[in-house]
Amino acid sequence: MKKQLLHSGWQLTTVGKNDTIPATVPGSVYNDLLNAGRMEDPYWRDNEMKALALMDEDYRYNTTFDVNADVLNSERVLLRCEGLDTIADIVLNGEKIASVCNMHRTWEFDVKDSLKTTGNTLEIVFHSPTKYIKEQDKICHAGGSDEAMVGFPNLRKAHCMFGWDWGVSHS
Repeated sequence: MKKQLLHSGWQLTTVGKNDTIPATVPGSVYNDLLNAGRMEDPYWRDNEMKALALMDEDYRYNTTFDVNADVLNSERVLLRCEGLDTIADIVLNGEKIASVCNMHRTWEFDVKDSLKTTGNTLEIVFHSPTKYIKEQDKICHAGGSDEAMVGFPNLRKAHCMFGWDWGVSHS
């Protein structure tokens, strides 16, 4: 098995805005926004609410890469995504190859036929988890905890990310 990591050259953009910043992969939207000075420390006073409001946005990660010849000449080429959090579309060279909706698993996609030797573009658009759970809760109210956001059981995302283990209730 041959492996080619795609950890470098990433950029982050808030969808619908012209605010591209350097991104770290693996990493997180919050980490990249903090590093770029685009958000305040979420652990300071009531900044948790400002941080939470950022999750009402969609975010696009993108990079350009070349493929090593030994990888491209393999029988199969898998794009392996570990820890995609949570609702995302994956676009390779302008073609949507997948939509994912579960942060608790690893995703693999055969992309051999979609790759070229140079100038490949990979884009991952993360959709707002807060908007998603609100929409899903209207369809099917799942209850949950009074200490977390309404609708959180409708999403395969670590429930501690909804503030019940470290923050104040904001239901």
